[in-house]
Amino acid sequence: RAAAALAAAYTVSRFLIPRLLAYVARMRSREVCTMTAFLVVSGSAVIAEALGLTLSVGAFVGGLVLSASPYAYQLFAEVIPLRGLLLGVFFIAVGMLFDPAVAQQSAGGIAAYAAAVIVLKAGLVIAIVALVLRQGLRLGILSGLALAQTGEFSFVLAGEAAATGLLEPALQQVFVAGSIVTLIATPFLVDLSPRIAAR
Repeated sequence: RAAAALAAAYTVSRFLIPRLLAYVARMRSREVCTMTAFLVVSGSAVIAEALGLTLSVGAFVGGLVLSASPYAYQLFAEVIPLRGLLLGVFFIAVGMLFDPAVAQQSAGGIAAYAAAVIVLKAGLVIAIVALVLRQGLRLGILSGLALAQTGEFSFVLAGEAAATGLLEPALQQVFVAGSIVTLIATPFLVDLSPRIAAR
């Protein structure tokens, strides 16, 4: 089913979506452009769920389909005003997953998780930027500390793991609380990164 969904996404993105977006672009309507992008993503999410996948994966594939189109930059410019609203909804949803009582009992695990994510993810980004891309250690440190938090898609994966019994509720709370700590720490890490890079 996953292979069929990806094959269908490729076919649609290669033949159908460019024609649809060209027609929408000729209309010169920002509202229609935004609504088309929304319908493509939500439609791919619904189709993915019908194939036995998750809504999140379907929406992700829909975003990939739009990003591969010739009108990707125009669509991004039209959808960007919604980013603040959607980020707000995302952080509200993350906050609703947080259970203070369970987090208080697992403070050590939360601290260990947050430290591990920050160190490992920052180290990986620094290595890629400095060694693989050869952009220098300073840029690697700036990039690594800016990206040293749990990514948004991790919450989707953790939710699916918890729903299928692969992640125990206590460990899910460690993940959620630790991720919140990494998100809170990010502005401070970004602020410190120029001084660390200078040293």
